[in-house]
Amino acid sequence: MKKKKSRFLPRILMVATLGLLIYGAVQFIRCWNQLEALADYKNELAGQLDEIRDKNDELMREIEFSKTPDFIERIAREIFGWVKPGEIKFVEEEAGGGK
Repeated sequence: MKKKKSRFLPRILMVATLGLLIYGAVQFIRCWNQLEALADYKNELAGQLDEIRDKNDELMREIEFSKTPDFIERIAREIFGWVKPGEIKFVEEEAGGGK
């Protein structure tokens, strides 16, 4: 009597291999999507960093300007209403406040 070859083992191996391939493909797709999301987040953060650097540069220019005599003069004129000798100061009347 001849022994029959078992066809059960090759089928199990084929199903297991197919299952591993499907699992691997699903994991690859999930990782790829996560990688794309992280790349988008990185680009968003890079844009925010550029905006912050621009704002920082603007503030540094303002700090440097605040150390100049022109800035001090401007503040004295705008806030305290000071005028240089020989200048005439004009004051606007408020609406409805005078004759």
